[in-house]
Amino acid sequence: MSQAIGDNEFIDIAADVVRRIQVEAARDLEAGVVPTLDEPPVEVHPQLVLFKKIEFSWKEEDKNAISQLRAAAEAVFENLFTASIASLDRFYSSIRVHDPNRPGRHLKTEAGAYVEDWSQLSGQDLIQAIFDLQREKVYISQKLSNLFLEASFAKQVSTDVYYEAYRKLMEGTVGDRTAYANQQSKVDRYAAFFRYWIWHSASAFQKEVDRTVVVLEKMADWTTRRNSIT
Repeated sequence: MSQAIGDNEFIDIAADVVRRIQVEAARDLEAGVVPTLDEPPVEVHPQLVLFKKIEFSWKEEDKNAISQLRAAAEAVFENLFTASIASLDRFYSSIRVHDPNRPGRHLKTEAGAYVEDWSQLSGQDLIQAIFDLQREKVYISQKLSNLFLEASFAKQVSTDVYYEAYRKLMEGTVGDRTAYANQQSKVDRYAAFFRYWIWHSASAFQKEVDRTVVVLEKMADWTTRRNSIT
C-alpha cells in the first residue's frame, strides 16, 4: 500500500517526475529539437528554462516532518487493521508454494516475491476467505467512520487555533498576522494532517478489500459452476 522508507530516507515523487521530464527534454535538445523560448534570463541554461517555474524542493524541516508523519501513520494503520491484514495473508498463504528445503517457509523469486500456485486453492479456502474478509469489512467500515470524524475534528481545531492567533496579534500587516497565525497553528495543522493521512490510508485499504471480496466471490461461483458440470 505504501512504499517502505528508511529512517533517513525521503522519497519525493513530485521532484522525481520533474527530474525525469528534465532529462527527457535535455535529450530532445541534444537531438536538435529546440523549443521556442521567450527571451530567457541570461543566467539560466536554456535546457532548464522550461522547468524553472515548476521546480520544487522541500525544506529540510518539512521533509523531516512528512517522513515522521508517514512512519507514524503507517504504524497506527498497521495496529488498527492487524486482523484484516492477517485475513488477507491467510488467504494468500494457501496459494504460496512451500520450500522443500526449509520447513515452514515459502519459496520466493529472485525479486523477493512469493511463488504462488493457484491450483492449490480449494473451494473451502475461498469460502473461508470470503467470510473472514466480510467480517473484517464490518470492522473496517466502523473504524473508517471514526477516523473520518477524528480527522474532521482535528481540522476544525487547527482552524480555530489559526483564527484565534490571527485575532490575537493586533499590530502589524495582514502578512504579519497571517505568518504569526500559521506559526502558532503549525502543530495543530500537522496533527490534523496526520489524522487525515490515517483516514486516507484506511479508505484506500477498504476499497482494496471490497475489490478482493468481489473477485473471490466470482472465483467461488466459477468453481461451483465447474464442479456442477463435471
